Amino acid sequence: MTKRRIERDLEEVREEVLEDLSPEDRLQLYLEAAAKEKDGWIESLLETCPRRRYRTTDLEFSERRQLASTLRLNTLYKLHTALLELQMLRQRQELTWINTDGDDDLTESERERADERAEELRFQYSELYTLYHSYRQFSEEVLGVDLETWLGSHPNGQHVLEVITKELDNSIQQELVEEDLNPSDAEPEDDEWVTIDEIADLRYEEYISMWSDVIEERTP
Repeated sequence: MTKRRIERDLEEVREEVLEDLSPEDRLQLYLEAAAKEKDGWIESLLETCPRRRYRTTDLEFSERRQLASTLRLNTLYKLHTALLELQMLRQRQELTWINTDGDDDLTESERERADERAEELRFQYSELYTLYHSYRQFSEEVLGVDLETWLGSHPNGQHVLEVITKELDNSIQQELVEEDLNPSDAEPEDDEWVTIDEIADLRYEEYISMWSDVIEERTP
């Protein structure tokens, strides 16, 4: 029986099949059940989880479940905070232009401050972009579920992700960020050109290392 069949109708799967799930597969199904509020799924997964000598739920699964739950809260907090900071910076920039009627009415100090805010806005866009895409990759590659499933079990998870997706749909801002990442004489066609997605990949590698270190430390 395939794992896809298990996902479709977990209630009807024989106990011995569930008992043979690996800790990784059990965690993936647990996260999906939590996101869908399938209490029966969760109960079945916990009840059929192998019992070791320590007479408790399989330690490898338990530690993964606990760590995924802790990281979920931390991830949502970081994403939400980065989103709010980006929105605040953009609103400040828009107010500057409204109050001055455009660049021609700016004093030199106001123009310098406007440039600083534009740079801050690009930096915060980059922060949110790399956080979002690195966490998405981590969720899919390590936890085995999409980001919406992992964070969706939190009351605010889906809403935060929807707003972030809209905020990041800005190709011009992304181009400006990548220009900041590269020398002024570099071109996007150059082999050495650094993209914002490459920065997100680096953050993803950090999350993998952290996850592996904690799991190794907590499990025999």
